[in-house]
Amino acid sequence: MAIPPTEPPSQAAILAQKAAAQAERDADARIALARKRVQEAEAEATLRLDQIRDGYNRDSEMERARGEVAIENARNKGYEVVRNSQQAYGRELSRVENQAKSQLQEREGYYRQALFDTEKRGRAGLNELELKQAQLTQFEDDQGRGMIEASRKEQQERLQALHDQNESIYAKESKGAVAERNRMLENQLKTTEQAAERHENQYRQTVTESQKLLENLQNRAARQLAEYKEDSTRRLTAYASRNEDPFYQLLDLGARMHETDDSFVLTARIPEHERSHLSVSVRGNEILLQGHRRNDDSQELGPGQTRRTSSFQAYSESFPLRLPVEARAIQKRFEGETLIVEIPKKTTYSRDIAKAPVPAERARAERPRFPDNLPITETGQDPRKQEDPAGNASQSGSNGSPNRPLA
Repeated sequence: MAIPPTEPPSQAAILAQKAAAQAERDADARIALARKRVQEAEAEATLRLDQIRDGYNRDSEMERARGEVAIENARNKGYEVVRNSQQAYGRELSRVENQAKSQLQEREGYYRQALFDTEKRGRAGLNELELKQAQLTQFEDDQGRGMIEASRKEQQERLQALHDQNESIYAKESKGAVAERNRMLENQLKTTEQAAERHENQYRQTVTESQKLLENLQNRAARQLAEYKEDSTRRLTAYASRNEDPFYQLLDLGARMHETDDSFVLTARIPEHERSHLSVSVRGNEILLQGHRRNDDSQELGPGQTRRTSSFQAYSESFPLRLPVEARAIQKRFEGETLIVEIPKKTTYSRDIAKAPVPAERARAERPRFPDNLPITETGQDPRKQEDPAGNASQSGSNGSPNRPLA
């Protein structure tokens, strides 16, 4: 079958083909121009995005530096508050100690003066009693001697009168009468001697009773003076011993703490018999050393009489820790009577100070707002709607308009 000859294209078709080719070239040129504009816009957007990111990083670094400065200032302020508190405590402790010493000196002076006045009054009373007793003894002695002397004179006068009478009668009477008179004279002499002896015994008994009375008065005055002395001494000793008795004083264990590169080291003097009642623990940002001691004692004083004493005393001492530590890794050992406690520091910890006295305000940086004409990324997400580190999706531009494609 023969192929029919093709008809030559008409003039209109040729013009149409030329117009189509020209339109295709114009379209390609516009497409190339559009692609060029898109590339230029992408380059400009990338540049602006880099600039915004650089600015955000600079702002973040500045805010972080401000936050660190604020934290350091708060830490220094807390240290200063602690130092001021320690200085105030030291001054108050010195004031209290000086006041206690002054009061103790005043009390000692008062009790010394009271003891001196008591002794003075006791001596004066004793001297007065001795003087009165001496006067009474002298009076009774003089009275007894006078009575004895009067009795002797009376007896001598009576004897002389009897002797004279007997002499006169003797010359007149017989020998029998003389013998009778001699017997009567002897009886009279015996009676006189017995009377004199009774007076002498009465005088001696009076002197002995006076001496016993004087000794009793002296012993009573000496006992009263000793009781005054003992009472005053006991009161003074009780007050003084209260300040010297370790039971009423702060117990000093000689505890000291120093710091090494990787730990805090606490040392204290603990006797061997008190180690079982000692504990060391970490509470918050301080280390606590605490313990107690007890003593029970008894003494048999006699049948059914027993003296017992029971004493109990608790003590504690704390030290601040300026850095976080590993509380469960405390190591404790003894070297003689010296307790050594090592508390390791934490190798990693947050920059915030645990339980700082004055909490520092956290530095915050506002998230930058990206322009609305940024292109969508290859993942299909708008970079303005990506989640921030806090987990909150960021909002769109300030006007809330959606993404617009580039022209």
